[in-house]
Amino acid sequence: MLESNIIIQKNDALHNVYSDTYTKKIQYLEKIITTYETESDIFNVLDFEAGFGKSRYSDLIIKRYIEENAFANHRKFLVVKRFNSEAEKSAATINELNWISGNVAVAITAENWKSHWKLNANRLKDVPVLFISHQRYIDLCLDDKMRKIFTEGRHTLIVDEKVNFPIYTYSDRLYSVVREVIPFRYRTLYDDVCCCFQSYLANKEEKQETNTIDRVRFKVDKTKLDDLLKIINELLVKKEVKGSQQRELLKQMYYGLPVWLSQMCIYNSRKIVTNNPKHQHWGLNNNIILDATASLDGVYYMNNDKYRLIKQGRMIDHNKSTFTPIIYNSSKSNVLKDKEVFFEEMAKKINASHNINDKTLIVTHKDYAMEIKEKLLKYVDGSLIWNDKFNDNDPDYNNEKFAIAWYGNLIGKNTFNKFDNVWLLTKPNIPISNYLVHYMQYSQKSLGNKSLALEKGKFKNPLFNLVQKGYIASETYQSLKRIQRVAEPKGRFYIVNNDIDLVRSVIGQINDAILEEPIELDFIKERKQTKNKSKCDKVCEYIFSCNKKEIAKSDLKRSFDIKNFTHEIAKKQRFSRLEEEGKIKVLTRKILVL
Repeated sequence: MLESNIIIQKNDALHNVYSDTYTKKIQYLEKIITTYETESDIFNVLDFEAGFGKSRYSDLIIKRYIEENAFANHRKFLVVKRFNSEAEKSAATINELNWISGNVAVAITAENWKSHWKLNANRLKDVPVLFISHQRYIDLCLDDKMRKIFTEGRHTLIVDEKVNFPIYTYSDRLYSVVREVIPFRYRTLYDDVCCCFQSYLANKEEKQETNTIDRVRFKVDKTKLDDLLKIINELLVKKEVKGSQQRELLKQMYYGLPVWLSQMCIYNSRKIVTNNPKHQHWGLNNNIILDATASLDGVYYMNNDKYRLIKQGRMIDHNKSTFTPIIYNSSKSNVLKDKEVFFEEMAKKINASHNINDKTLIVTHKDYAMEIKEKLLKYVDGSLIWNDKFNDNDPDYNNEKFAIAWYGNLIGKNTFNKFDNVWLLTKPNIPISNYLVHYMQYSQKSLGNKSLALEKGKFKNPLFNLVQKGYIASETYQSLKRIQRVAEPKGRFYIVNNDIDLVRSVIGQINDAILEEPIELDFIKERKQTKNKSKCDKVCEYIFSCNKKEIAKSDLKRSFDIKNFTHEIAKKQRFSRLEEEGKIKVLTRKILVL
């Protein structure tokens, strides 16, 4: 094997700054890709930091290996990329300027599979390097025959980024929407099959137990289930359901019913969730997962026999960047309570911190993307703000000064790599029951009799707690590292989160990062001050801020929970002074503002 410093690209900025340290990391990546062996059910998990160039150099390493071993019995590769666009780009890199006749790398997409490779599937085994998307990898979990076509003759599997296996979610909304598209003559059958779920949900509602976390199993007559699945399949095959959203929900019902009725399910917040045990990592002779947050994400610790975490350390120096925590409980539900004041203040702070030549990335939940945009429009011209695409036909990013994106749609993207600022407005939390499903997916175990109890919104059980904290920490890290993906970052990173220990764990994964003094939001400060004020103080302030000349005592008593006006207000020094100074006049039933 040639020395890896030969493969370093000319004028590679990271190599120019970190030289031998960087070269040694690339050497190790090359070694693990081209010489290592694992068993088919064992995965080496490498946590090369975000911005390191692991994906780019993986392509170059494979390219050189194929060229050097063109006339030898070499290993063939299957590489799993998050998106088809990445797969196509990587295949183009390997095929570019290689001296071997024909394309040695192929990216399989829905389009070229349908138009060419489906009819020529027997030729896939001759392609040295195959690229597929995460979604196709997930689909192949359920199709042994098709998986054999994609893996035949292949030696090394590289999975770029964490795979998020599906979570099957049943809700009353899913039931209702699908019922509308089921032909009328089959609705009785549909109701019979779904009766067990609907009865359970209704019972929880009636008992006011919607916030509990429970294990539950469901059963239904197998003949009825098979009959319903056949009907739904016919609707999908014949494309009788035209609406894309309705069709997608019909698919969810089709694939969900067999697992809800065969697996242990989890109930919480009016939803029933579970996993398909077939959805798990499958491998070849040498299996590699490249995930920058592997040492943060708790799921890889759930099965030490399967996942071998090989920590790579951190290299990129961030001492020219600033990391500022903003102390606020930014969970999705809490933000909803403070929506108006929260996004108003955040927009104001984002605008104030944005310099004229800056580019700023704003990250939140998808549901809140338009909330922050609406507030930001008070300070910034709309032509300077881009929000991520809700639909395929929405405009792509086009060099706007501000970009609004959301969790779940950022990892693997380098669109914002030169941005100056990033604001994480909300915690990347997901429904509490989903963490339990993640545990089952990666541990390949049931929940057993482990406690599902929570304390302040966090699992008491250490394993479930590790999965929960790890998920939030890894999503936070990945979102922060979307900007300043350069050799010497000089960014400003803002994290809105009241869990300072979690923030420290994330910052601990960023070399030479130092936390600035925490900031408290203005509206929270005002609340604290108001909370500490006496009833008399609040009444006195209200009298002169309500713009009324007459105020009924009964209104004040009701608004400020006053039982005895004379003792609680009238005899207090601050109130009596207002009357002495001639600013108010107190009558039997009302107060006059003079």
